[in-house]
Amino acid sequence: MAKAKKRDSKSEALAQEGVLNSNPEAVHDVLFTGNPFFDAKDLVQVRYEMVRRHQVDGVPISEAAATFGVTRPTFYKAQSDLQAAGLAGLLPSRRGPKGGHKISDEVIVFVTGIKSASAFLDWRRGTEASKRAAASAPVI
Repeated sequence: MAKAKKRDSKSEALAQEGVLNSNPEAVHDVLFTGNPFFDAKDLVQVRYEMVRRHQVDGVPISEAAATFGVTRPTFYKAQSDLQAAGLAGLLPSRRGPKGGHKISDEVIVFVTGIKSASAFLDWRRGTEASKRAAASAPVI
């Protein structure tokens, strides 16, 4: 059985914030291979330096993307996010639903009613009851 690699505290912090680069070995830029200040595990630092390498140093986009281990669409997204929101734009956005998901009071009353009518209600019987109720509901 392979032994799991133990992460250092910085890697743990990066993972906690969702900015741990899952493929740091793909970063081949000279700064990241020869200078301890630059950390290929820090996704925000990698994306920023990739865009900077193109915009300031004039490195072609395809070369910058390859050197930093990403696709061209990933480069374009990083560039766009950086231009739109600055460094904060390179932080990962919240995953999952963006808005609240609410069930109407009518649905809660209905589900509570059919659940209290049958202590042994499973999802299949609940679905069947919902379909029957929907079929007999007036069309608005």
